[in-house]
Amino acid sequence: MFKLSATLSGHHDDIKGVANLSDDSIVTVSRDKTGGVWERQGTVNFSLEKMLISHNGYVNSVSVLEIHNNSYIVTGGSDKIIYVWDSMDCSEPIYSLIGHEENVCVLAALKNGGIVSGSWDKTAKVWIDYQCVYTLKGHSSAIWAVSQLEDGTILTGSADRTICQWNGEKLIKTYKGHEDCVRALVPLSENKFASASNDGSIRIWDTQGNCLSNLYGHDSFIYALGVLPSNELVSSSEDRTIKIWKNNENIQTIILPATSIWCLSILKNGDIVCGTSNNNAYIFTRDQARLADIDTLNSFNEANAKFSESKKIKDKLDTERLPGPERLLQPGTKDQQIIMVRQGVEVEAHQWDANSSSWLKVGVVTDAVGQERKQLFEGKEYDYVFSVDLEDGLPNKKLPYNSSENPYNAAQNFINRNEISQTYLDQIASFIIQNTGGAQLGQGNKDLDPFTGQNKYIPGTEASSNYENPINKKNESSTLTHQGFSFPKNYVLMVSANTSAIINKFSEFNNQVGEEFKGLELANGETQCIKDLSTFLAKKDNEITDHINPKLDILVNTLKSWPEKYRFPLLDLLRLLVARNMSEETLINHIQQGESLYNFISDITKLPDALKPNMKNDQQLQVRITMGVRMLANMISHKPGRNQVVLSSKKLLEVFMEMANGSMNKSMALAVSTFLLNFAIMVYRAKNLLDESPIYPTDFGVNQCCDTLLSISKKLIENEIELCEKSNFKSSNELNSDALIRLVSIFGVLLLTDKERTRIFIKNEGMVDILNKLPKIDPSSQLSNACGLALSLAI
Repeated sequence: MFKLSATLSGHHDDIKGVANLSDDSIVTVSRDKTGGVWERQGTVNFSLEKMLISHNGYVNSVSVLEIHNNSYIVTGGSDKIIYVWDSMDCSEPIYSLIGHEENVCVLAALKNGGIVSGSWDKTAKVWIDYQCVYTLKGHSSAIWAVSQLEDGTILTGSADRTICQWNGEKLIKTYKGHEDCVRALVPLSENKFASASNDGSIRIWDTQGNCLSNLYGHDSFIYALGVLPSNELVSSSEDRTIKIWKNNENIQTIILPATSIWCLSILKNGDIVCGTSNNNAYIFTRDQARLADIDTLNSFNEANAKFSESKKIKDKLDTERLPGPERLLQPGTKDQQIIMVRQGVEVEAHQWDANSSSWLKVGVVTDAVGQERKQLFEGKEYDYVFSVDLEDGLPNKKLPYNSSENPYNAAQNFINRNEISQTYLDQIASFIIQNTGGAQLGQGNKDLDPFTGQNKYIPGTEASSNYENPINKKNESSTLTHQGFSFPKNYVLMVSANTSAIINKFSEFNNQVGEEFKGLELANGETQCIKDLSTFLAKKDNEITDHINPKLDILVNTLKSWPEKYRFPLLDLLRLLVARNMSEETLINHIQQGESLYNFISDITKLPDALKPNMKNDQQLQVRITMGVRMLANMISHKPGRNQVVLSSKKLLEVFMEMANGSMNKSMALAVSTFLLNFAIMVYRAKNLLDESPIYPTDFGVNQCCDTLLSISKKLIENEIELCEKSNFKSSNELNSDALIRLVSIFGVLLLTDKERTRIFIKNEGMVDILNKLPKIDPSSQLSNACGLALSLAI
């Protein structure tokens, strides 16, 4: 029987795809917009060594290419782009494959070194030498599954319930039989293959078109299939399980602490890797030498025991006839047997473990009402699909919604699709919010703070904020909104981070510093102080107190003494620390120490040079600058930090004005836009006495600050538009929407601060045309609503 071997924890959202470079190297991709490469450490443990960061949306598919003894990782996602990565250096993609018009939900490697991709746009594309050689058109709904048979022909499975077989771009056969969306395909032999569907069945076909057998056993959608070296079939489902099939019989059921088992991959050694909706990947093995240690196994069993699911999932369960806890005193009839027992008002699921001759609790069936199953609308997957009764006598209309969406955007799409009066917008959005809990700005943008091995540390996109400062509990809501959007009046913090990754990189650099510069490395006690700061930061409610001060001393002194190229993990820790509510004395003693903040963040002074064409490849410098700007953005959120920023405001704004003439990567652009927005909010809050002891940037002049902020923001917006237009809207240089929302918000905040001055700028400097143009280039609701609100205030 398969048993747990390892748990891979590190992603911040569902793992939608898994693949393997080898038995010791696994690739995962996630809804947190990232991919990860996990390397085996010892017999069973894996560590996240590299991250794949370029996608601007969910990463939903992954495959591995083997070409001339080199391995390449291929990823696709909701941003419609396919990226190809060199597995030896994952700092950035080596190819971008552009062509799909919607989510790329499945990828497969071809025997000739090519790639086949499937998309919600109802097409599959075949790519040879990273060029699209033909597009497979014929399905009437989204393509969820692709595979290649032994004879080189390609299979595609679709939400239209059919499977198509292609020779080149010619459709040669259509297989019909499934009653719902086809989600997975896998070859079994030279003339056989298996398919799986949302109808809960697995079908075995021959290539003549005959369905040889139907396998039933799953209770819900089946998402993935794989074949073991022993020729046994493996399937994963929305019912919490992986099932092993032999001779068309289910010989083992593995229960996991997650509703959706999205994906699986089979290692050459016979182990199974799967990705789940609880953000973890799991490895299962039959090899006793690779079984999980007792702590990992106990954690897994405990998570299973605590897992709750609704009675709606077990709709055929007759609770009145279930046995009581006395049933657990009797042994199981076979290994992995599952039974339900009544424990008071609850129903518990237990699984028999033959090795220990005991029942393991694997879940609780509750009366909870919720969204347990993913649902489909027009072949696409949504968290919710509501039936809306618009008019008596007419069929109900379907309202699809994903929890990462803005409710107003979903409502507007529903209005457009069904030609409903615009007056219903607020009513429909309110319905969504009431029935789902709603969605906040940036809820769907959960990003990791990335790191890689191989002496690289690549800045990733910062998670979008809800525009709410958790330190400053005052939350004055705006009285002016546009379709639910209002300009922020609280400071925006950049605090998304993977502190364990930062500490790993710090430890690596400490060793390198010791080798290159004897005496600059930290001793064990000092490195422990840096690690203690990381532990402190992991507890979100901690405030900086006296016991932290000595550790801060070590951090700041190290930051000043170490060579610049080794500083960025320390800068990363510092930008997280300054987001906490520091006292004036703490900031002055540990950060300023007699010199200006501007000089302390020495890399900021190099920002204009870093953006020159010949400096674009100096990634380390750009990383340090990005960290420094994030730190500045966080410092404005409390009074001592604002004091320090104000003292250097003239030089800082002058540098950012120069910087506006260069081009930045998306991480830096987001950091800069956040700092400028917080600067504008500082001026607004000072004018309206919303901050204790309000501070104005008097050395530069308030009016000049406003003019400078407006000029910089306009130039940065123009830069983003220019990049997008040059790429014809079809490359990774598409609009950086998160940064643009913040840049447009600067105009909104300054309209609320000095309306006449800002209105004159908007009208005289061509901003009316720009604010009208942005929603046409990028119709995302938040950006469109920000532009609409700014125009309504300005005109």
